[in-house]
Amino acid sequence: MTTQLEVPESEFGGVLGHLDPRGAKYESAAFLIVGCRKSAGVLHFQWCETHKLEDRDFACRASDYLELTDDTRSGLIRRAHQLGGCLVEMHSHLGYWAAAFSEADLAGLAETVPHMLWRLQNRPYMAIVVARHGFDALVWDRPDSPMPLDQLVTGSRVLLPTNLTLQALQ
Repeated sequence: MTTQLEVPESEFGGVLGHLDPRGAKYESAAFLIVGCRKSAGVLHFQWCETHKLEDRDFACRASDYLELTDDTRSGLIRRAHQLGGCLVEMHSHLGYWAAAFSEADLAGLAETVPHMLWRLQNRPYMAIVVARHGFDALVWDRPDSPMPLDQLVTGSRVLLPTNLTLQALQ
């Protein structure tokens, strides 16, 4: 199955500005609410709304770890339900290495993804990690096997993830 995320250029630029790891002391996060449609072997996500998270939205925030408050998580799920959409989790990694999910990220996603799929009535869930040099992304429509995001389309640009995480998992 081919997967594609479409986000307007102004929205994507705003999220990247919010997540920018240059000079940051802590990881940052945002969520996109996206519509999703499946057709002819394509899973297409289209942007609906952006939520840039602030200090009050985190139960814990460090240079290498984030945890949302229960109120933040339930508010995002509630809003996704209201819009009939899916959630795309985005967070930053600090430092100079290539974009890939950390072991802590993967452990958190192993716990989060089944819950999110259940709460969102089996609508897909996506996670994106942004680093100084690119991004990596994972997409779930089942809790046990993430798929790659094949492309992120923003304006006239087509951006490709590093896919380092899936390569490491194989």
